Amino acid sequence: MKGIGKWYHNLPIFYKILICTLVISMIPLCIMVSFAFSRILSIENAHCRSEILNGLAWIENDVMQEIDELRLQGIKVSMDDKIRSELSKEGEADEIDLYELNKGLYDIALSGSCHSAYIADMDGRQVSNYNSSELSADIEQLLPEFQEKLKNTKRLYVWGEPVKYGSVYLLPYIRFIRNTDNTEQMGLLIANYPENRLESITRDLMSDKKTQVENVMIVSDGVVFSSWEKELIGSSLREVTEGKAEEGTFDADYNGENCMFLSYMNESSSDWKYIAVISYWEMHEASRSVLLLFALISLICAAFIFLASYMVSRSISKPLEYLSGAMRDIGDHDLNIQLKKPDYQDEVGRMWNSFIHMKEMLKISVGESQRALEQNQRLRIEALKAQINPHFLYNTFGSIIYLIEEGKGKDAAEMLSALSELLHISISRSTEYIPVEQELGLVRRYMDIQKIRYQNSFRYLIDVDLDIMKLHIVKIILQPVIENVLEHGLKMRPGRNVLIQVRGWKEKELLIFEIIDDCGTLSVRRMNEVNAMLRSAEPAPEAKTGIGLKNVNDRVRYAYPGDQRLGVCLLIRGERTVTRITLKAREELQDGYIRADDL
Repeated sequence: MKGIGKWYHNLPIFYKILICTLVISMIPLCIMVSFAFSRILSIENAHCRSEILNGLAWIENDVMQEIDELRLQGIKVSMDDKIRSELSKEGEADEIDLYELNKGLYDIALSGSCHSAYIADMDGRQVSNYNSSELSADIEQLLPEFQEKLKNTKRLYVWGEPVKYGSVYLLPYIRFIRNTDNTEQMGLLIANYPENRLESITRDLMSDKKTQVENVMIVSDGVVFSSWEKELIGSSLREVTEGKAEEGTFDADYNGENCMFLSYMNESSSDWKYIAVISYWEMHEASRSVLLLFALISLICAAFIFLASYMVSRSISKPLEYLSGAMRDIGDHDLNIQLKKPDYQDEVGRMWNSFIHMKEMLKISVGESQRALEQNQRLRIEALKAQINPHFLYNTFGSIIYLIEEGKGKDAAEMLSALSELLHISISRSTEYIPVEQELGLVRRYMDIQKIRYQNSFRYLIDVDLDIMKLHIVKIILQPVIENVLEHGLKMRPGRNVLIQVRGWKEKELLIFEIIDDCGTLSVRRMNEVNAMLRSAEPAPEAKTGIGLKNVNDRVRYAYPGDQRLGVCLLIRGERTVTRITLKAREELQDGYIRADDL
């Protein structure tokens, strides 16, 4: 249940409302349909049972009329004094006057309902009106069973189990022939009734009543005496119904189909039970059209309920979906989307109007915040520049003064020229980006100037891939790093011929520059302190570490906000100190403008 609840709560609101309305609407409809179907089927079942029981009663009446004629003839023969006299004789059969016996058998045959008849004495000698040695042998073999069955019943007659003779089943009607004072059994009368006469009666009556039944069986003492399906004759009723033989009405499988077994028995006139087998499919044939019509109406109602539920769900969920999508777009910083006006002024419409008003107020607020942020960023960059220029001028002017004092006016003039170019690019407001090759040109001029100042105590090597020369980067980011190397590395190793390398290459959309020196003055602890300072939003403590690396790092971060991969970091490779600058480039277009899309 928890899983179902979780699944339901995660559904879109449209499906939640649709499922809820369908459940609320369909449950009463299903209950009503189920009740109506069961009521129709119950009425149909009751009507069918009444019709079939009426038919079985008529069958029982006709069968009894048929059987009573045979029984009357049997009673007449069993009480005939001449037959009793002949059966009382002792000796062989040829000593018995067969004429009298045959005459009695002939009277039974005249009834028209007897297939064959036998008279047998208690010693097993028999006379028949039907010339068949095969049938006579079967009857002779069954005589002991017939005698035993008569002795164990209180009735004056019994019915033996069906005897198959060719393609016909015979039902033996058996009576004792007793002496005059009814104290001694003198013989047996066996009158064989043809089963097909019972089938004819049952079929005709069911056909007249237009009742669709699968089979009609006549059962005596649990044995099938008559059936429309001949292979069932002689079988136990429990075998036919798979052990479900009951009184009244019961269900059981019949020929692979669920059927109703309906039994009828008039104990006052017969000991036979009449059972009709009715297929439920056939039983409901008359009401099938009504059921189909009712089912069609139910489907139309269900379709109407679904359509109504869909329209209700859609009318509620559609504006909410639109508002949800608008909120998602605004959440993605798209405040310029145009929101439609609501069509209605219900609760959702009022919420819609409030959301439109809130969006406009938010747009105004965000615009003011953006302008303030941009102005603050410009002021911050200007402050960074103000930090770079005095620091750089201080060191450069110190170098020029040194050259003048040493009488190297030409070198001082070259430094002033290089300083003029650097200041022009640094102070220029026309652009914040210059090509890599121009940045490297400034680095060469600066390094040449500093070589004069430091009396050629260091060498430099520039190794930058040619395919990035035309790309534009934030201006003046390499010179402050080289200045940091000279101030905090070279000065601490006087007399050592230091090599400074400038490397640059491209990795996917990133540009990577490394300034490598072999001063060997950076410790691991110091490297961690500087890197932590570079990641911090606090300004650099000038008295301790200077501001060059921090300014370069902040300018790169401001140029590409939100990308934590960009900026400056220090590394140690053996005795070499590596200052790595990671940034993105911009490409100059043919019209002279700079494309703002990052490479």
